[in-house]
Amino acid sequence: MSEKNLSIGTVARLTNLSTHVIRAWERRYDLRLAQRDKSGRRTYSLSDVEHLRLLKNAVNEGVKISDAVTLSVHQLTRLLNSQNNRSASNASWIVYGPRLIHGLFNLKPTVSYQVADSLSDIQQCIAKCNEKVNVWIQLDDLNDSIEQFIYDLLLKYDDSLQLTLFSVSNHLKAVERLSSAELELIIKPISNELITKQIDKLNSKQRKAKHDNQMSITIDQLASLKTSLYCDCPKHVAELYRQAKAFAIYNKNCEKLSPKDIAIHHFVAEQLSIIEESLITIAEKMERLGDLDIEKTV
Repeated sequence: MSEKNLSIGTVARLTNLSTHVIRAWERRYDLRLAQRDKSGRRTYSLSDVEHLRLLKNAVNEGVKISDAVTLSVHQLTRLLNSQNNRSASNASWIVYGPRLIHGLFNLKPTVSYQVADSLSDIQQCIAKCNEKVNVWIQLDDLNDSIEQFIYDLLLKYDDSLQLTLFSVSNHLKAVERLSSAELELIIKPISNELITKQIDKLNSKQRKAKHDNQMSITIDQLASLKTSLYCDCPKHVAELYRQAKAFAIYNKNCEKLSPKDIAIHHFVAEQLSIIEESLITIAEKMERLGDLDIEKTV
């Protein structure tokens, strides 16, 4: 979807490939990337830059260029993730959009990501993930069909999807509707500062999820252990936490047949998350003050 306006010299600098190698790959292996402008010069897009970078990395990992050129961008990403022994959780981040891909290429985040070749490819990537997946989509504009695609994505993969949409669209009604949906909508031009901020938020969410998982042991023990406290408050906190978690699951599974439904459930989910964090803080304090010997019970 990106305009092809980069010269082969610019692409060579961005990929650390010589112009000779780029031309050779295109000629020998029928690698259809460049288009010709009115003057007959090769022109490339940022997506082409990402494709060539992945091809170069694959060759550096020992893959024959004749084999690498037969793979899509998505397949190359999965191959490189596999060869680098990265865990599945580190690959559960899907990115679509030329400026977004180019920005990530320059920033080189520590968390690995998959590149979706098209909007339809996003669904295939999500279906292959075994856990909750973060999807970042960058679109220059919004229209009715794209808006419908976003809603379909949210409804189909609600339990396993965290969607961030980057756009500078002037379609105000679509922006207003999507701002009420269960996604993060960013109406700002792509910049390294913006991407870095969003990566930090992504890392923070992952740390919180890991922390919540670790705290589940403490919550269970609060419900069953005797402590030096004279009351049953630890058990009540544990029960409240379980009820909040159960309600959060119920809220996720509720029908969401309109943008208003989605917005309400999203708000409830955010508030439940705050409640869960507060209960975890209380549980940690009770663990310290209530003389719970956690290690002996694991």
